[in-house]
Amino acid sequence: MEVPLGRQLLEWPCAEDTPLPPLDLSVIVIDDEASIRNGLGAMLASWGCEVWTASSWEDCVARLDELTYEPAAIVSDYHLGPGANGLLAIQRLRAAFDAPIPALLVTGDMTPEIEKEAKCLGVPVLLKPVAARKLHGILARLGT
Repeated sequence: MEVPLGRQLLEWPCAEDTPLPPLDLSVIVIDDEASIRNGLGAMLASWGCEVWTASSWEDCVARLDELTYEPAAIVSDYHLGPGANGLLAIQRLRAAFDAPIPALLVTGDMTPEIEKEAKCLGVPVLLKPVAARKLHGILARLGT
């Protein structure tokens, strides 16, 4: 049996290859690992975000007066060193701005406790490694 050659299919750009639309958001990024914090900050900036980074809640407090705007979103790692976590940082930032700032928690290890606490605070959780398109989509929805 012989199968005839078909017409060559047109090559359509893969969804992964299409550029992401810009995000016009101001975002606070909190992560105690400098490489992750800086990489995430650079990626968000490449999407058009104004990015302010901090290594911990304490770093945020010490530099909070540098912020001249209320952030549109907070992206925080869960583990921020001994005795600190991202959900606590999110709560404290919301209190500092007296506003329900949309937030996103990123973690490498989801536990039922983290999931429950995040849900109570209305904070979506992304597991590491974070897919850029997924992060972009969530931030786009948080910013609307």
